Amino acid sequence: MAHIVAEEHVRCAPAVAASLIEPALRRISTGEKLAVRVPADVIGLHNPIALEQEVRFRVAHARDQSGLNDVLTISWEPVGDVLVPAFRGILTSDAADADKLESILALQGSYDVPGGLVGKALDEAFGFWIARATMHDLLKRLARAIEALDVPSSSRR
Repeated sequence: MAHIVAEEHVRCAPAVAASLIEPALRRISTGEKLAVRVPADVIGLHNPIALEQEVRFRVAHARDQSGLNDVLTISWEPVGDVLVPAFRGILTSDAADADKLESILALQGSYDVPGGLVGKALDEAFGFWIARATMHDLLKRLARAIEALDVPSSSRR
């Protein structure tokens, strides 16, 4: 099992961003399926394509380890016979440093490395970086969806 953390900035107030995570996830997914992508530049391609795989995902509310804060858990399983690993983690939104109109989306969790010992060796060599780029891509798409959903309220300010 490998552990991973990724963060992305979103131009949206923290309380609003937190309330828009689930609607934004619905916007970038199709039912229970979500596309996870490896950006093309990570795999050495210089064109705008990305490797994309579909996963079946779930989102649920839970309490953090202290039992004081509500957190959003996210997990996914690969669809079909693909090398996308299963993932379990926590998705949070916090205030960016001193900026009340910007938030940081953070995704932290762990994934099952596919492929046994060979898969573990590949993950240590480069798979972790691919997984991290995939997480950043997901958070970027989520941040853009949150910003798009926040447009009506930001135009009233």
